[in-house]
Amino acid sequence: MVLLSNKHFRSAALRAAATQKLHGKYSGPFQIVRKVSPTAYELDLPANIKIHPTINIEYLKEYHASPERLGPRDAPLRPDALLTSDGSAEYEVERILAHRHDPREGFTYLVLWKGYGLHDATWEPESNLINARDVVREYLRSNNLHDHSQPPAKRGYRQSRRRL
Repeated sequence: MVLLSNKHFRSAALRAAATQKLHGKYSGPFQIVRKVSPTAYELDLPANIKIHPTINIEYLKEYHASPERLGPRDAPLRPDALLTSDGSAEYEVERILAHRHDPREGFTYLVLWKGYGLHDATWEPESNLINARDVVREYLRSNNLHDHSQPPAKRGYRQSRRRL
């Protein structure tokens, strides 16, 4: 297991953050798939990390697990998904980090999931955040943005008194 340096690699969550000063210098740990050459390894990277899996050893650091005295090793690192009434998995939103707008797709939000790290943050369309409307409203309010999910108020037009 190895850690991947964030020096030249920035996840969407790290790029969206106002400052990288307080973020970790490494992401991971990641499993080594194979040794490609004396100076490069192929890693088993998650799908949301969109980089080539063959990494130079300059950007890798050996991972050392925490001692047992800090807690049991078999404790789950991430919470399980909640099951909805129709049986689909649903994860809890901790907060929204950023947003973007595409005229064809509408608004998408960079979501930090509760119990997960910044490298697991994903871009989600507004339609996927129906059960997290409070978090979306809070993000919009804190960034002085208009809540575009609600239809604009209809403007009243004065009807003409002239008859044709």
